[in-house]
Amino acid sequence: GHTLAQFLADLPGPADENFEKEMDSARSMISTFLLEEGIDSVIRKGLSQGQILQTPLEAARLECRRILLQMELNRVEVQRRALSTKGNLDDADRKVFRDLMQLDQDLQKEIKSIAEKTREVRMLEVLTVGSFCASLFYCLFTGTSILYALIFAFFLFCGYALYRGFSLQEIGKACRQSIAKISNIIIVMLLIGALTASWRASGTIAYLVSYASEIISPSWSLLGTFILNAALSSLIGTSFGTAATMGVVTMSLCVAMGVSPFWAGGAALAGAYVGDRCSPVSTSAQLVCAVTGTELYKNIKNMLRTGLIPFLLACLIYFFVGNGQGAQAADIDLTKLFSQEYILSAWTLIPAIVLLTMVMLKADIKLTMIASIASAFVTALFLRDLGSIELCKILF
Repeated sequence: GHTLAQFLADLPGPADENFEKEMDSARSMISTFLLEEGIDSVIRKGLSQGQILQTPLEAARLECRRILLQMELNRVEVQRRALSTKGNLDDADRKVFRDLMQLDQDLQKEIKSIAEKTREVRMLEVLTVGSFCASLFYCLFTGTSILYALIFAFFLFCGYALYRGFSLQEIGKACRQSIAKISNIIIVMLLIGALTASWRASGTIAYLVSYASEIISPSWSLLGTFILNAALSSLIGTSFGTAATMGVVTMSLCVAMGVSPFWAGGAALAGAYVGDRCSPVSTSAQLVCAVTGTELYKNIKNMLRTGLIPFLLACLIYFFVGNGQGAQAADIDLTKLFSQEYILSAWTLIPAIVLLTMVMLKADIKLTMIASIASAFVTALFLRDLGSIELCKILF
């Protein structure tokens, strides 16, 4: 019991990078100790309740403390019952008996106090998270920027941490560690914006959209829409950018062919979200890696493997539904329309080729995007009548 108490007293705070590992070790040690000692079902139940609490530091410490006190209480009661059955007690035995009675009462009071405090901690946690959710829903329903909800949540959680006894230094350290963890995502997000803008300026997206849309025929309308949007989103890693380019064009083509706009919009958005999750240049994929501490390309490989069946099922659905729409050919010449603004040369594919090549070589994703942006910048300088200053304004 003393070893466990000392171990719990030395647990690091949540800001420490070893916090989760140490908490798991503490739970494992307590669980092993209780099983070896054969403690009764009441303490086993308490242990399971402690495991349900999981990560909150204060609640976990309180639960562990309660378990240790319950163990001590059981030991005291065994000694007290042994003395009570002894018969005639001398003065020393009576003093020990009185001390045990007092200790018994003190332990029961402390266990009750800890149980109440544990409930208080859990209620405060629910109230804190509930307040954040309420502010978030308020912003969503009123059309207010969710930035205000996030700022409110930051100060709310910092205040709760201060109430729980953490210092400003510990809170600041936790904030710095979190920012360092997602800094890569922020950089990638900025690069994605520049990548999409550079591909538009160089004519890469226009070339891909104009020639890829030619495969959309009345019988393949929905399936082609889904696959083309999935392919472009896998290249540029953004669902919004895909929906605003390939999505708009393919949906317009489908509607002109007489396809239901609901099915056309669904196929475009479904395809846009394929690359949003599985593209190496997607911020969603980067976020998963940052939060879980895993490797990007390994995650993408796993996502592609698990997403293959849903992808094929979606293809089948869009194929059969598209054939049943009774679509007719639409007289829309996208190549002619885009040629008025862009030079639809094969040279505009250089940024896409650079990106695909470096991805296949598993190069650093930020360097990959920078190289593609640079090649698009050069391509736009030579193929379009745009100055370097104007291109910089487009990119940033």
